[in-house]
Amino acid sequence: MTPPSLAVAGAPGGGPTFVLVAGVPPAAVFGLRHEVFIEEQGVPEELERDVLDASADHAVLLGADGVVLATARLITPAGAQEPAAGRGRFGVVGRVAVRRPYRGRGLGQFVTEALEQLAAERGLTAIELHAQQRAEEFYRRAGYRPRPARFGPVRDSEAGIDHIWLRRDLEPGSRLDPGRDPRHAGVGELWIRGASPDALRVVARLGYARTGRERGARERAGAPELEYRRASVAP
Repeated sequence: MTPPSLAVAGAPGGGPTFVLVAGVPPAAVFGLRHEVFIEEQGVPEELERDVLDASADHAVLLGADGVVLATARLITPAGAQEPAAGRGRFGVVGRVAVRRPYRGRGLGQFVTEALEQLAAERGLTAIELHAQQRAEEFYRRAGYRPRPARFGPVRDSEAGIDHIWLRRDLEPGSRLDPGRDPRHAGVGELWIRGASPDALRVVARLGYARTGRERGARERAGAPELEYRRASVAP
């Protein structure tokens, strides 16, 4: 059964636009992160913005008029190859943020899963998260577990907020099972701007297929957008 699309007010076709950005993301991404982490959670600005944004991959969901609905980033830290410790080549997913009116609809899960698929395709063997402890159950449902203590402290505090390091092993190059939480069905319809090869591969790995519909520059500023839809959702 085709899952319902996420309705975004004012967006032609109803579904959000998905883009992958390599390097520094658009200012609107920083705007959402500022709203969530600095204004809502009290994280100091000097901790929220760092040099890693310039070398990260950013998954972004956009609504009407380019409003950022959700975002997350994938970084590959220096020294990620540690075969002696059994750690393998790992990436770190972080800065997962969802605009308040759109929470609880699976958007945070979508951008996280998109980066997991990108990491697996690039041959990384694991993903780690420095998650706020209040979000621990969310990530456990997505297959993450506390990382082994031999890799460093498991629980700590950052900006006065309790955090936990979580880890999910990946099969390099293999397609991960998407839709582990039924709420993922909320993003049933997507538009891909500019047909980025990385974005197209990621959504294919997540189970989306092109419908043949296209939005041109007259309907929305910028590169043409292609519509993709998930045909089914894993239980």
